[in-house]
Amino acid sequence: MINVLFLDKSNTVLSAMCEIILKEKLSDLTLPISVKSAGTQTTDGVDINTVALKALWLRGYDGDGFTSRSLTEEDLSMADYVIITSKQLKFTLPKSDKIYTFGELTGCNELKEPCVDEFVTFLDATADIEFMSDIFIQKLKQI
Repeated sequence: MINVLFLDKSNTVLSAMCEIILKEKLSDLTLPISVKSAGTQTTDGVDINTVALKALWLRGYDGDGFTSRSLTEEDLSMADYVIITSKQLKFTLPKSDKIYTFGELTGCNELKEPCVDEFVTFLDATADIEFMSDIFIQKLKQI
């Protein structure tokens, strides 16, 4: 089993979107991959950002019922890939050779944090996550 953990501060926008999209893309495949997300500075049970939820829905993803999770030591120790949504977060975590940005893993530009006032930035983030997830899945298939 390959364990993937998406990580950001709140677990209500980018890491949540990454988890939802990658899980959906993997749902028709028989790869032994587990996907979770968490936040370093969140409270368990916070609803996903409503604008992110709408962007996901418009692209065909169901994020209803998603709530945030706080990062645990077990999450970090169990993960084979810890994918952070911003490079700054890397400096707040224990040093590890399994922590990457999504851009580092896929050879793409880094994810941009959507602007709260601009819905189109959430749609752009969703499309970027879809593209990066496809590349990541291809890499995982080769393992």
